[in-house]
Amino acid sequence: MSFLVLILSIGAACCLGFGYVLQQQAASHAPLSDFLSPRLLLDLVRVRCPR
Repeated sequence: MSFLVLILSIGAACCLGFGYVLQQQAASHAPLSDFLSPRLLLDLVRVRCPR
């Protein structure tokens, strides 16, 4: 296995983990009435992450 493949796979895993954290943070701010609703997914796609 080459060193470049190792670095790229670690970078991809870190980006995926960071994306999951951002998704969880955005979903935690959603109203409880939207729990398990397809509308929640659409709202999360439209809303940008607050910084």
